[in-house]
Amino acid sequence: APDYESGGQEFESLRARHFGKCLMVLFKQSTFTATGIKSLCWRGDELVDWVGGGRSFAADGTERDPSVNYAYRFDAATASPDGRYAVIYERLGTKGLLLRK
Repeated sequence: APDYESGGQEFESLRARHFGKCLMVLFKQSTFTATGIKSLCWRGDELVDWVGGGRSFAADGTERDPSVNYAYRFDAATASPDGRYAVIYERLGTKGLLLRK
C-alpha cells in the first residue's frame, strides 16, 4: 500500500452498473489532490480517512473536515462493506478501536 502521508496523492473512483443480463462497466475518473492522508476506505461513493479522524472526500473533490482526533498512533483502517463499522488499528501492534456509524 502506498504511503499516503507523502505529498499529494491522486485518487480515482470507478463504477459498474448492471443492465439486464449484460454487465456494462462505466468508468468515471475523478481526480483530486490531498495531503496528510493516513488511511482510506470506501463508504458508498466517498473515500474516508478513518485514522485521520473521519476526513472524507467525494468523487467531485469535495472534502469534509475530520470530526475527531485520535491521540493514539493508529496507522491503518478497514471498514464493513455497508460502511456502518470501521476499525482503526496499529499494523504492528495490539491496539485497535471499533467505530460505529
